[in-house]
Amino acid sequence: MLSEIVRLVKMSNQISLKDIAIHFRMESSAVEPMMDILLRKGRVRLFGAECSSDSCSGCSCSSRESMLLYTTMNDEIEVKPL
Repeated sequence: MLSEIVRLVKMSNQISLKDIAIHFRMESSAVEPMMDILLRKGRVRLFGAECSSDSCSGCSCSSRESMLLYTTMNDEIEVKPL
């Protein structure tokens, strides 16, 4: 399963925890521990943009699962603020 996740991240270039969970038809809470393993092994990198407002209620970044973005270690990603 972990190698399948790495393949998906590589194919996507960057992908959110939410999208990984949707792809594998799993809950985000079940996918996140696997992502933690891949982070510790150095297979993926976590990045994300900070919300630019003090209160995220109602904006598009209110979902934590959408804000956790992953990429593979050899990909160079420029993260732009929201």
